[in-house]
Amino acid sequence: MRLSLLLAIYLLPLLLFGQGFDEIMIDQNQFQKISMKENIVLIHVGRAEGYNKGHIPGALFVGNKDYVTVSEDSLYTELPDLEDFQATLRARGIEKNSQIIICSDWETFAQAFRLYFTFEYFGFEDNVRILDGGIKGWDAKGLPLSTDTVVAVASNDDIKLQENTDLLVDKNWIKNSFNNEEVTIIDARTPEYYSGEKDGDGYYKRSGHIAGAKNITWKNLVDGNHFLLDEQPLMEHYQEHGIGKDQSVINYCHVGLRATVLYTIGKGLGYSTFLYDGSYNEWDRLSEEYSFEKSDNE
Repeated sequence: MRLSLLLAIYLLPLLLFGQGFDEIMIDQNQFQKISMKENIVLIHVGRAEGYNKGHIPGALFVGNKDYVTVSEDSLYTELPDLEDFQATLRARGIEKNSQIIICSDWETFAQAFRLYFTFEYFGFEDNVRILDGGIKGWDAKGLPLSTDTVVAVASNDDIKLQENTDLLVDKNWIKNSFNNEEVTIIDARTPEYYSGEKDGDGYYKRSGHIAGAKNITWKNLVDGNHFLLDEQPLMEHYQEHGIGKDQSVINYCHVGLRATVLYTIGKGLGYSTFLYDGSYNEWDRLSEEYSFEKSDNE
């Protein structure tokens, strides 16, 4: 058998099941082909006002407080307890064999990526995809909307979740990696926060960014209707900072919400990505050894 044919047979499963973004995102056409299957659970994540304004028919609502929490030391948008998240899934009728599609809200797409990260953290990401464009992209294509509230039938399925702490780094890990050329830190915030021009109306005592961090703004990775940019433009954001595939890429933002956009997109592009969940919400409170910078946006 010729080598090219052997390679084709070997690679066929990879081509069929997809790699990279195919394991994370689903487009509108793909979704419409599978949406009526019994094990599909469509989640509209965001605010109740957005859900009531209009959602994809059949979508269940998940509010922000259903998948994040505030820590004992007042850090926002932290991961929930395993038992709490498991209860959220059961209340939405989610079972072990459920295939979950996450649809973002009208105003921002970041919640969909944060919820995806939460599923990944608890070992359930193989069952989850993010709908490209979310509700804004759906509406832009003139696809049907509903204002009917969908009530889930709770599940008694014994869903087994397990925390994967390897996806996270903490403040000390970052501090000890400042001189490590194999580590790149990405600030996902908008340029005026990265540079220190804005301090959040006085919220930040040390406005600026973690020392040495690069800036790739989360909003710049989608178009006006929240559709993800093509792979090459996405890759260019990383290449212009000289970020190599052999580096560990640490992502942070204000509170760990928008950073999950960079975390997930970096993962789709083949980077080794991690989340600093405390983000600048925590870093701003720390002593000077956890150094920061003010600068023009790079």
